[in-house]
Amino acid sequence: MSLIETQVHQELDKAGETLPGLYKGQPKRQTDQPTARRLLKAFARTEITLTRIEVGRQTHWHMTPLSGLLERILGYLKLPASLYTRLTENSS
Repeated sequence: MSLIETQVHQELDKAGETLPGLYKGQPKRQTDQPTARRLLKAFARTEITLTRIEVGRQTHWHMTPLSGLLERILGYLKLPASLYTRLTENSS
């Protein structure tokens, strides 16, 4: 948890940015010192829909795209968004 916080705090500081949307019920409230718990809760609150579509012998998957907030958090953690988008590959 400390590593997550340290990494995000450093990246926010470097960019001179704050993160909005981490406080449930207060979408415009911003912070430059988010806790790891709030960062992880942002992911937990996300409603993800994974849809499987079969056309003949082909199977296609569609997943709810990541929000801008979650993409930013992954970026601050130096993690690629493909960690999320590749989940469809493991759903076969």
